[in-house]
Amino acid sequence: DDIFSLGASASYKTEMVNGADPLIAAFTSQSHDVIVAPTNLGAKLYNTGIPYVYCGAVVYGNLFLASLGTLSSLSDLEGMEIVAFSQNSTPDVVLLTVLNESGLLDKVSIRYVGSVSEAQGELLAGTADAALLAEPILSVSQTKAELNIIDLQDEWARLTGAQSYPQAGIYIKSETVENYPDIIENFLSLVEQSINNANADPANIAASLEAIEFGLPEKIIESAIPNSHLVFETADDSKEDLEFYYNKIMELNPALIGGSLPDEEFYY
Repeated sequence: DDIFSLGASASYKTEMVNGADPLIAAFTSQSHDVIVAPTNLGAKLYNTGIPYVYCGAVVYGNLFLASLGTLSSLSDLEGMEIVAFSQNSTPDVVLLTVLNESGLLDKVSIRYVGSVSEAQGELLAGTADAALLAEPILSVSQTKAELNIIDLQDEWARLTGAQSYPQAGIYIKSETVENYPDIIENFLSLVEQSINNANADPANIAASLEAIEFGLPEKIIESAIPNSHLVFETADDSKEDLEFYYNKIMELNPALIGGSLPDEEFYY
């Protein structure tokens, strides 16, 4: 469709993958011009010398705490066991930062499981007081039980003063940025336009995704979009939030971003 054209001389194809391993393989083999990946992973691989630059954020967090019981504020967590996933990764960093900043870190217990699906299963089975969940699993869970939820992005902003944390970003191969600046500008403009369209009309995007067999029911996608905090922020506009987030990672586990903040050449 012409509305998705990157220019007369450009064509492209996309690939959707699950988990970090295919993303790491794409970075290390430099097989793709553009990679959408967690921002800690992008920084970590950049710090090993892999030539991709950060060109902007597309997700400002999609993490929530959920409970079948009372959970109207963070203080309700006191004395609870929280089942969480992705220990030593972004969800863990966000959870621990929010708990620490709110003075609750030593007043709750955290039990880690292997995946967000396992966390969901424990929550719905009643074997955990509260669970860390991410979209779209949160929306799936809400079709199965009435949940009380806390938006961790709102809590991050309230407790830290930062807008939120850029959770996923766009990384583009350095030589592609240098050789095709007009195409890159067109691409980033289209990403921003797509995100704005998704936020303005989630139902329409949900219908389009179901039509291409995205893998989730239309109603789940429609519910998940507003909770996914989709936003396009340029590298410049998101740099302050991103470096704040990276500094929080450095406090908890520097290895997650390769031991140091990326230098200025990281930013498009």
